[in-house]
Formats: sequence, C-alpha cells, structure tokens
Amino acid sequence: MSVIERRVFYGKPGRADAIVGICKEFVAMLEPLGNVKSSRVLTDHLSGRTDRVVMEIESESIGTIESDMASAMADAALLKRFEDSFGRLTELISKAEVDYWSIQ
Repeated sequence: MSVIERRVFYGKPGRADAIVGICKEFVAMLEPLGNVKSSRVLTDHLSGRTDRVVMEIESESIGTIESDMASAMADAALLKRFEDSFGRLTELISKAEVDYWSIQ
C-alpha cells in the first residue's frame, strides 16, 4: 500500500513562491534515489492562513521514505544541498506540519 508524505509549510507573508522553489529542490534531491512514485506542490494564497504551501511525495511505504532520507544523509554532497535548502526554508516559514496518508 502506497503512502503520501504531506508537509504543510506556513510561510511568512509574501514568501510562498520562495517556499515552492525550495520544495521543488527537495523533490529533485529525492527523485534520483528511486522511491518517489509521484510528487506535487500546492499553494493557497487566499484562504485559511495565507502563504501556505503543501508538498506531497508518494512512495511505496513509510520505510522507503525513511530509507531515502537515510541515503540522502549518508551522501556528503546531497547532505550539504539538503542543509542549504533547509536553512533557507526555515527563514521563510513560521510553522510546519507533516502527515503520512495511506492510499486505499
């Protein structure tokens, strides 16, 4: 059964577009590891909290997501890219949430 990891980022005002770019960087780092079935990035500028960005990554299981992250963290060059992107992301957001959804 596949799962979707959904990360919701609540951006500081006017920061959604920059957050989208960083989300796309994260997906680009994970896709070559071979376990991302699909991904998408969604934005909501006008309802609820403004500058909200959702990143969804579909994978075979939570285990494959964890395996990909372990592989990424073990690769020095990829880890550096991840740390750089994450550092920029934390400057743009005020809050984040993560959920794992089972696809039925």
